[in-house]
Amino acid sequence: MPSSEFDLIATINERMPAAGPRVRVPSGDDAAVVEPRAASAVTVDAIVDGVHFVLDSFGPEAVGRKALAASLSDLAAMGAAQGEAYVVVAAPEDLADEELLGIADGLAETAIREEVTIAGGDLVRSPVLVVSVTAIGYEPGGSRFVTRRGAKPRDLA
Repeated sequence: MPSSEFDLIATINERMPAAGPRVRVPSGDDAAVVEPRAASAVTVDAIVDGVHFVLDSFGPEAVGRKALAASLSDLAAMGAAQGEAYVVVAAPEDLADEELLGIADGLAETAIREEVTIAGGDLVRSPVLVVSVTAIGYEPGGSRFVTRRGAKPRDLA
């Protein structure tokens, strides 16, 4: 089991899938370096224990899956191809490392399934568990983003 915050972060990074082709400097440095080749869409979603889920009944893996899926659904609604995600976990001091690693496992499961790179993030203390995901998606080749204003049935197949 990790003995320090840096050990915990290293263990979390080991559980994440390999970085995608746009990522030049992955998670673990001061900042990720990404080289996009298309227009990008950016979305941020946060989920809060006691508001969007109850950790004790929901489970940590489901929290990780829900957090990433919420942001990716915003990208999908615009017709964006998934790219990278950045995750902030704000956790109470008494939250066990096993639960934090469970959240990481849920994030990794969704990232692998959806072919998304977890390119970075932050782990901080908070009075309540909050998981916030910033997701980046890219304009697909030959298509444009679909906004709420211009979306019509069958815009994108």
